Amino acid sequence: MDVCLDSNVFRSDPDFLEWMRKKDVKGYLSSLAFMELSYNEMKRVGGSMTRFLGILNGLDIEVISFDKGQALIAAKNALQGHDFSDNAVDYAIGAYAYKRKIPMVTNNKRHFKWLSEVYTPAEIMEKY
Repeated sequence: MDVCLDSNVFRSDPDFLEWMRKKDVKGYLSSLAFMELSYNEMKRVGGSMTRFLGILNGLDIEVISFDKGQALIAAKNALQGHDFSDNAVDYAIGAYAYKRKIPMVTNNKRHFKWLSEVYTPAEIMEKY
């Protein structure tokens, strides 16, 4: 199974990452979510990315580039009445899930209401 990951799933339930490994789940992480994670990790541990990169290397997670097509998807969906100014990065992160029609996994479902399949880590582990 393929899933798109929000940056906040790495700071939540540690069982989720182990579940991904056991269930052979392929994760896709937007380069923008990777930027958020990098910033938070560097801020938290004084600039070191070693621990975080070790976690990523042990999982089947691909960091994907944010491209022009995804930018158009994000902009189009933001026009549907949702708040773009506060959630622009979340639109960009979710654009890959929208494009590929794969579930989005996040701890902040309200920022991804425009997607058809959005789960918290606990919800997706229970469903699959």
